[in-house]
Amino acid sequence: MLQNIEVISTPNSNYLLIHKNGCSQVKEHFYENFDQVETYDSFPQNNKVNWTVLRDPYDRFISGLTYDILKQFQSLDNLNEIINISSLSFYQKVNLKTRKKGNVSHIIPQWTYLFSQPLDFLVKIKDLNNFLDLHFQKRVNFIESNTPLKQKNIVLDYIEKNSDFKNLIMAYLSPDYYYIQQMESKGVFWTWQTGKIF
Repeated sequence: MLQNIEVISTPNSNYLLIHKNGCSQVKEHFYENFDQVETYDSFPQNNKVNWTVLRDPYDRFISGLTYDILKQFQSLDNLNEIINISSLSFYQKVNLKTRKKGNVSHIIPQWTYLFSQPLDFLVKIKDLNNFLDLHFQKRVNFIESNTPLKQKNIVLDYIEKNSDFKNLIMAYLSPDYYYIQQMESKGVFWTWQTGKIF
């Protein structure tokens, strides 16, 4: 995954796309506001602000797992058969050649996207609407998640009732929580008090 990142460049910023972190909404803002939007597989060498969006790891995991299951099985029936609680490797398969068609695992931890990337600012997903409204002249209506809430709740309920699986997930997500905690202590997250950054 470290070799499979996607950076979207606009005239004034470079955005690192992280799946299940509001990327559809960000891209919609870009295409509504700019005539020229370019995509790279690494950060371009320029003086633009580099940024991305982060999400609570557990919430993102639930959304990503639900999305991946529905994409492959079109149903949440028989979760016991679909989910192997002894391993997450089933969901780790990444098709590097078809990333742009969405054929990636949507539960790959956020830190794998972020490792060694030259980011100037991080935006929490809860602040994304305010961030986009402040940085763009045109407003785009809020885009509903492509993972339906009802289905997410089914997966969440399943995990909450299977403590072994939840413990495995939380261990898997611990590097993400550590990274976010470290970035919060360094004051790298954008807040409305920060104002415009590009």
